[in-house]
Amino acid sequence: MKRGSASVRTVVDSCILFTAAVSPTGASAKVLEALKQDRFVSVTSAPLLEELGFALTRARPGERYFVTDADAEALIALLHRKGEMIRVTGRAHGCRDPNDDVVIETAIRSAAVCIVTSDEDLTDDEQLRKLLGLAGLRVLTAGEFLKELGE
Repeated sequence: MKRGSASVRTVVDSCILFTAAVSPTGASAKVLEALKQDRFVSVTSAPLLEELGFALTRARPGERYFVTDADAEALIALLHRKGEMIRVTGRAHGCRDPNDDVVIETAIRSAAVCIVTSDEDLTDDEQLRKLLGLAGLRVLTAGEFLKELGE
């Protein structure tokens, strides 16, 4: 990946975006800021945005991670505006957590070069990472991704 390249096609997993929404500091928030600054090309899919929307709005007042409906809608709108939507079929399989297969399919169908995630089913599975590497995909944590962007 070319440092600081605005053409780097990237799938940012909903877990990173959720963390950025509930905590304005830290590596996840910096990834979101880099997206706002057009420092990479975000690619996503409807299932990923649905998952994020559900995660953001299921919290209720008084719970630890409360996000207002307006904040959730603003983040989803930003992702629609800044990101490229990819249609997925549900045919990709290979992750030990089948719920994460949509992340992989979104990345493969979009010709992304990396997936940014904190999901251990993606970051810690060496065999999966090797297979994705054969497809030209790397799995990075938010911190690793920021280093590659030159942060």
